Amino acid sequence: MLTSAIYVAVSIWRCMLSVVVTGQYFLKIVVLLLL
Repeated sequence: MLTSAIYVAVSIWRCMLSVVVTGQYFLKIVVLLLL
């Protein structure tokens, strides 16, 4: 039970981290296109 909860928390954290990273890259591309 505890291991499954930890696994879910880690997967959610990785998903959020990847969303943040891709968002930063997307913002950089948008800024470069606007400039």
